[in-house]
Amino acid sequence: MSKRPRVLVALTVLTERNGWINPGLMMDLLDMQVDRCYEVKIALVKDAWPIDYARNVAVTMARDGGFDWLLMVDADQYFYADGDGPLSILSRAPADAFIIGFPTRIGSGGINVCTTES
Repeated sequence: MSKRPRVLVALTVLTERNGWINPGLMMDLLDMQVDRCYEVKIALVKDAWPIDYARNVAVTMARDGGFDWLLMVDADQYFYADGDGPLSILSRAPADAFIIGFPTRIGSGGINVCTTES
């Protein structure tokens, strides 16, 4: 039996919101913890600022931990509004993919996406 791919979910949180995490995201994280296809670990990247530094901290955590994938997410986002979360998207990724981007929901219910279209 082959081992399940390991995914580190690095959750960036700041004390500016008293460590608040979007309730929808909390439900998403609980769902990911019981996924049968992936071994998921959730880690907090707390008070790492600016955001590029927080991303570097998350990458270091993933590399040092020997994870296959890193998912970086902010505490005010969530995923499953359309029923297609990051692990589902990851399962359909090409074998040679290094980076996978996907839209996330924000508190207002909108989608946080930047495109190249004007």
